[in-house]
Amino acid sequence: MHIISFDNPFPPDYGGVIDVFYKIKALSQQGVHIILHCYHYGRPPSAELEVLCEKVYYYPRGQMANSLLEPLPYIVLSRADPELKKNLLYPEYPILFEGLHTCFLLGEKDFKNRLCMVRTHNVEWQYYKGLAAATWSPLKWFYFRSEADKLLRFEENLGIANIILPISPADHLYYHKKFPQSHYLPCFHPNDTLTSLGGQGKYMLYHGNLAVPENNATALFLLDLINAQTKLPLIIAGMNPGTWLRFCCRRKKVQIIANPGKEEMVKLIAGAHINLLPATQHTGIKLKLLNALYQGRHCIANGKMVNQTGLERLCHIAEKKIEWQQTINKLVEMPMTIEEQEKRQNILKQHYNNVLNAELLIRIIENQLANTSKI
Repeated sequence: MHIISFDNPFPPDYGGVIDVFYKIKALSQQGVHIILHCYHYGRPPSAELEVLCEKVYYYPRGQMANSLLEPLPYIVLSRADPELKKNLLYPEYPILFEGLHTCFLLGEKDFKNRLCMVRTHNVEWQYYKGLAAATWSPLKWFYFRSEADKLLRFEENLGIANIILPISPADHLYYHKKFPQSHYLPCFHPNDTLTSLGGQGKYMLYHGNLAVPENNATALFLLDLINAQTKLPLIIAGMNPGTWLRFCCRRKKVQIIANPGKEEMVKLIAGAHINLLPATQHTGIKLKLLNALYQGRHCIANGKMVNQTGLERLCHIAEKKIEWQQTINKLVEMPMTIEEQEKRQNILKQHYNNVLNAELLIRIIENQLANTSKI
């Protein structure tokens, strides 16, 4: 198949590209021949992708100074590269568009007889509306709201796709009401087996891309939980923390770790006694939740983090500030048990297994091709 990725998926070090990379890896292990098309802006070509794929094409992402005046969303229009269409014409494999970002060519007459699938990583207009709510900058607020309105209109183009593949059960319910060709496909991730340590850790952890407004707002919320009665220190780790967040961490005497490497991040998750996992919106699935469940001890999450994922049984749920504080205090002296580890292993193996989900995607494609040939 052709796979069009919104970014270079290697290294798989943040949300969406993690799903893309491990999907490519799982499909390749199933014998699927993949031609990968990816946009790049700051991430160099990867030898690892060359091993997994039959061929890899790279396209520059456009910079558009007047994007606010354009009717199409910036995340779509900036990926409208004419070379992509030429490279998709042959061989006539099925096409998987990763994210609404890559769907500029969806509906092109040259592809009307091709199997076209869209992997949705979020309900994008809701996600951008949430980013607007989380930012303090009037300029960014205006951009995010404008992009949300454009994405809501552009979303109607998904009706052209043969198959839509939402990444979470909640997103599937949303899309299936509008597009009956929606099939839930769980996210792909780096975890093969449960590595969660037993016993007790010595700190709490929040991690995420701290340059994203909603993650920055979440980190500030967690800082507000810390008081003299908090018995475990908090560590905040992630990409590109801002000046204000750094200042607030210093004021609260909270350690902040900027841009940790993959191995360091794994050690931080594993070493924590509690992984703190609030979310400000419920679209998509947060891969940090899966990583924490596979690699860490106790997890506290809110409803928006675990919304219809089937993972709420593996987390302690808190919503209000006082509930977070009470749950933290309850878990401080509670070790991670073998019974809890076994419960996690069984549920995660059943629902978030890369091999099983690659086989599911292949079956969806084969069934669609078989039904099309009968028409």
